[in-house]
Amino acid sequence: MTKKNLIAVVAGLGLLGAGVAQAGPGGPGQGGGRRGPGAAHLLEKFDLDKDGQLSEDERARARAAFVAKHDKDGDGELSQGEKQAARFDRRIDRAERAAEMLKRFDTDQDGKLNDAERAALRAEGEAKRAERKAGKS
Repeated sequence: MTKKNLIAVVAGLGLLGAGVAQAGPGGPGQGGGRRGPGAAHLLEKFDLDKDGQLSEDERARARAAFVAKHDKDGDGELSQGEKQAARFDRRIDRAERAAEMLKRFDTDQDGKLNDAERAALRAEGEAKRAERKAGKS
């Protein structure tokens, strides 16, 4: 292995380790780690007691729904091909959500969000989070 390849491998492992460390102990939507737009959707759909986090039972329901949606051969498990298709579907969903956000908040129609448009997007997100938080009180 050349010195250049070794440096690339070490750097890659470092990035992988940083990503695992950043994800945290509970993972998204499980009381730890990063939370993105998908986490809000999961909470809205599966957080039955509306406490702002998914219990073990709620996570099991979310996993079962995910498998049921993507298990094309009906064997109760996801094959590598089904997992790849699920990842592709999530990318499409994210792209569609991003396009919808751009359409809703790009008031000057220039195809990108300026500072004021991003502020409006953030304000709406904060208002929704406050609403959810108030609902669990």
